[in-house]
Amino acid sequence: MALADRVVDPRRASFGYAAVLLVFAASVQPLVHVIYETLDLVPRVVPVLRQHQDPEAPPAAMDTPPRPLVVLLLDGLRLDEAERSPALSALRDRGASAVVELEDFPTLSRPYYHALLTGVPPRGSGVRRNRQGQRQVFDALPDRVRRAGGTVSFVAEDNDWMAVLFAAEGDGDAHGPDALDGPLTELLAEIGRGAAPTLSVIHVLSVDGSAHDHGVDSDAHRRALALAERVTNEVVEATFGRTLLAVVSDHGHIGPGGHGGDEPEVRRVPFILVGDGVPHARVDRALAVEELAPTFASWMGVPPPRAAVAPPAPEVAGAFVVDPAPASRRGALLTEATSLEAKARRRRLGWLLPLVSLLVLMGLGATKRSFGGFDIGSLLAPLLVFGGVLVVHSVVLGRPFTLSAMDNATRQGIRSAVSGALLALVAIPAAAAAARARAGGGFRDHLRRAAGAVGWASVAATALTVAVVGGTLGPWAPTAIGVYAPILAFTGSGGAAVAAGLILIASALTRSPTEAPTPVDQSAAL
Repeated sequence: MALADRVVDPRRASFGYAAVLLVFAASVQPLVHVIYETLDLVPRVVPVLRQHQDPEAPPAAMDTPPRPLVVLLLDGLRLDEAERSPALSALRDRGASAVVELEDFPTLSRPYYHALLTGVPPRGSGVRRNRQGQRQVFDALPDRVRRAGGTVSFVAEDNDWMAVLFAAEGDGDAHGPDALDGPLTELLAEIGRGAAPTLSVIHVLSVDGSAHDHGVDSDAHRRALALAERVTNEVVEATFGRTLLAVVSDHGHIGPGGHGGDEPEVRRVPFILVGDGVPHARVDRALAVEELAPTFASWMGVPPPRAAVAPPAPEVAGAFVVDPAPASRRGALLTEATSLEAKARRRRLGWLLPLVSLLVLMGLGATKRSFGGFDIGSLLAPLLVFGGVLVVHSVVLGRPFTLSAMDNATRQGIRSAVSGALLALVAIPAAAAAARARAGGGFRDHLRRAAGAVGWASVAATALTVAVVGGTLGPWAPTAIGVYAPILAFTGSGGAAVAAGLILIASALTRSPTEAPTPVDQSAAL
């Protein structure tokens, strides 16, 4: 018998198709994890920047010791929140201030901690996500301070991510829920006595945590802002006339809480620098994060981090400025490497997209053969499910199509999967009913076609999304939505696939009269 003439038992096809969909759904979590981890792929420019970094000079015997600097990192503070802060407004009136615009996605914390003190943005370092235990990739400002004979101290509310990235043996490191009380009080007392560490990093995390958990319009977030205000006032009082003070944030938050995307309230963060000799200036352009570490170094009187890709910001640079040409050359190399990687991504798309499209068409043919063709429900059901997922995501949940949607990764994954499943459970029977009303026939046949179409579309949507982003999120993610699209596609499609698989199983548990085997005529056999 020719393949085209073979008849497929719809009950067996339903069980087989459901098994494929349930296996696909079970693979969603590990597949999301794998593709998200490709953000950590090391860019090919890393060894190039190392090759062109500034030579290591012998430890300096400096006539003048480095000027002490306190970096107050207000994690998750939005630009508008900084502008409403009385303490920060007073600081802006005393020193230099600017807006820092984050260029690389995702806009997460650890990548920008690393960029803040190395002068290398995430696209150049490969530090793209909040991977636990990660150490610095390049030479950093703390290294320059130690090389100049200075000391380094970290005080962090709650976590120790900054210290894990940058701390060395002998550095001060205090972190935990009580760090803003005892350890911070001790550090500020040292500063008040004129015994400040050369570089102190004070890390306040309550603002970020409250935004993640409750949103920026919550009472909990307002309490966190009040805590940040208190800490800022204490730090200002201790450092006034004694040290340089820089205040900066690593990212903002969308209204419901969350960051990682390209929203202005996430990407634009405050920067303030005060101290003796710092000009009163409001910079009328957005600074890049890679300009900050060299700027700090120029005021402290130490060389900039050796792989920094930008010179100090000229509007706020200090007197100790080394030759800017090497940093500018490294910046040009990074720009060229970024362009080359974009071309490589397009080449991957050139062969991935046709391959995945072929697999999608094969799945389309298998769906058609399994359930006796297509009907209006086969088109309507996927449109209702995936259109509904997008509407629920953006309108009902109020989430953007970027990683800023993921105030909590597990919670957001569950939201997307549950919405996909619930919409499929409603849309598949509705589409089957519409198809039956239009063409007649058995409801079960139309139900299987609609469920099969949703299942096929779930796998196809995920595969095509991954192909369009080039098969990987690293080493440079293309856009903010490009980072998030595979994650949304996997979770939403996984939920829809589970619902479609269960509907197919339910439809095949009993055989309808039209599916009964044709009885054998025993007399004819004799």
